[in-house]
Amino acid sequence: MKTLAISIQQSEKKIFLTFVLIVVLSLSLYVYFVNRAVLNIVERERKVGESRALFTRVSELESTLASLNRRVNLKTAYSLGFKDVSATQFIERDHIGQSLSLSNFE
Repeated sequence: MKTLAISIQQSEKKIFLTFVLIVVLSLSLYVYFVNRAVLNIVERERKVGESRALFTRVSELESTLASLNRRVNLKTAYSLGFKDVSATQFIERDHIGQSLSLSNFE
């Protein structure tokens, strides 16, 4: 009877230690995954802020390009030294795969 009681106590002790180990492991994994989730949320918010800043910069550049495009006209080109083309040359291809040739069209 005594050996049976000792055997039961030892098995209860093993079960209890196993249960404690499972609880500690579960809590550790819970803390780890909650930590990773929080860090991922913080990183995502940082990336969203960066992308907003980039979109703002692109918008500013597009606005600058549009205003510069409005300033370019024929009068500006002539003042910068551009001239009308007197003899126009085009490159044409007779058939696909054959060589290119220069032609004068007027």
